[in-house]
Amino acid sequence: MENITLQDLIRNLYEAKGWMKFIGVMLIIGGIFTAITIFGIIIAWLPIWLGIILYKSANLVEQSYLANSEEQLVEALANIKKYFTIQGIVMIVYIAFFAIAFFAGSATTFMN
Repeated sequence: MENITLQDLIRNLYEAKGWMKFIGVMLIIGGIFTAITIFGIIIAWLPIWLGIILYKSANLVEQSYLANSEEQLVEALANIKKYFTIQGIVMIVYIAFFAIAFFAGSATTFMN
């Protein structure tokens, strides 16, 4: 078996760091545009926060790869886990909201 280095392990993440930064920046910009509306100001913090987490993760992946640092890799992976956990919770909330809205709309249709 050949020796696998830390850089070998994180190469794919390192190569994806540009996309991570791009999505992070787009989330931040989307959050800023969301904040322009009255309702949006209530929820705009969420995409901004997610964008910051993802952008920070990309920077930590890059630093870990270049410095061969396990500590920065662990922090980057913890941030990526946080990003996907929050994103998953948001998706569950959206699905529940739309299901409730769908059934409420169907119920009012049948009542008329």
